[in-house]
Amino acid sequence: MAIIQFNVDQEAAAKAAAGERAGRGVLPEGQYVLRVTSSKLEPGKTPASYPALVCKCEVLWSFNANNVGRTITRRFRMTPKAIPYFFLPFCAAAGIPVQQGPQGVQFDDASINGATTKAKCTHSPGERQTFEDWSDDESVQNGGAAQPQPQAWAPPAQQPVAQPAQWASQPMQQAPTPAWAPPAAAQPQGPPSPPWGQLPPRGQG
Repeated sequence: MAIIQFNVDQEAAAKAAAGERAGRGVLPEGQYVLRVTSSKLEPGKTPASYPALVCKCEVLWSFNANNVGRTITRRFRMTPKAIPYFFLPFCAAAGIPVQQGPQGVQFDDASINGATTKAKCTHSPGERQTFEDWSDDESVQNGGAAQPQPQAWAPPAQQPVAQPAQWASQPMQQAPTPAWAPPAAAQPQGPPSPPWGQLPPRGQG
């Protein structure tokens, strides 16, 4: 048997010894926009334990512009105490209809795929590795492809006053000159009236 020798990356060997899986490094803490690409309901480890909704999510936006396009795993523990804190806020932000009743919560599992929310990633250190905890879901506009940037305020542009179509198509015309007419005949007038407060001389009037 031939002996084949390979070089071993010491950093990868240390991470593997610490229990980390290849290609599954923990994302930095911060806000991300995630879109669910697939989901499934995993049964509990024991008949008395609750199932978990496991979602594969694609990173559409990152607070530090890194890890876009990466796939992460998000789990919702479907326990009575965890559902109000994690699963129901996620459904409300993603617009997924959920019905609550005495038997628990009901939802259409087909509506989970494609759901997009903006969530916050925090770290939960374990005994051998660090885990990603996702919470504080918010709704996302424009499908979550990018976060809208704030725009500086500017006054609205002045719109030109619209003119009737006939004004633009016809040249301006001057008002017609009225035809010549003879002046009105002078009316005969009597003797001028005396100034106010004076009587006419005797023998007149």
